[in-house]
Amino acid sequence: MIGDSEELRDFCEDFLLELQEYDLDNGNVLVETFHTYLLCDGGIKETAERLFLHPNTVAYRIKKIKQIIKHDVTLPEFKLAYLLALEAYMVLKN
Repeated sequence: MIGDSEELRDFCEDFLLELQEYDLDNGNVLVETFHTYLLCDGGIKETAERLFLHPNTVAYRIKKIKQIIKHDVTLPEFKLAYLLALEAYMVLKN
């Protein structure tokens, strides 16, 4: 339904490029963790349950994510923007 997939890719890149690069360089899964974390409305315990991880692992990853990304995801506008970028990324990836 989106006419310009290149524009959508640019939107995703604006928000996710640093996380994607970190994942590639370190063989990590921060993008997936962040996506699940936002879908769980910032709940560490629920994120851990969905990803079958220990909550401390999720907390460590979220701390790392917050160091990498440009914006404060406790603000609703950035939380929504990152969630939209992650959803679009998942669609484009498939």
